[in-house]
Amino acid sequence: ERSRYALYLADRDGSNRQKIFPQANEAGLQVIQLAWSPDVTQLVAVREHDLWLYDLANDTWSQLTSNGDAHLPRWK
Repeated sequence: ERSRYALYLADRDGSNRQKIFPQANEAGLQVIQLAWSPDVTQLVAVREHDLWLYDLANDTWSQLTSNGDAHLPRWK
């Protein structure tokens, strides 16, 4: 529970594994809290108590909140 985790994307059979978080200068995720978009093209994750959006097509992260109070993300 206190360990830090890396986040990878992979095909269903585990091939084509790609590390998407953390980058070389970042700490890993403490507790993995994430939710996929309904069309599975984006995911939202809690990183250091803020929400971040990952876009698979662009391979980019965007910070969505900065108040440090995010938890249990869900798509509606």
